[in-house]
Amino acid sequence: MNRRTIGLLLGLAALLQPLNALAQSSEPAGGVNPWATLIGALVPLIFFAGIIYFFLRQIYKKPIYAQTKEYYCRSIQHMERMEALAERLVTALEKQNKG
Repeated sequence: MNRRTIGLLLGLAALLQPLNALAQSSEPAGGVNPWATLIGALVPLIFFAGIIYFFLRQIYKKPIYAQTKEYYCRSIQHMERMEALAERLVTALEKQNKG
């Protein structure tokens, strides 16, 4: 794993701590509203998901992503043409060997 992935995982772990505390507590501490705790746990997660969505959208908007996708599609088409050519060669060689 690279540093960015490790950083993202550590950030997620830090954001999940309030949810973990909420799950482990059977009763809220004196005067603490469980809904406030839940909202306090979910807001950072929603914020973090929004940041990830924003950056992924920025990556997929780049022209290099479209070029890579086009290149991949062209390479698949090329492989299909080569497979068809190989099948035609095999049938031609089989006919030549029989005749």
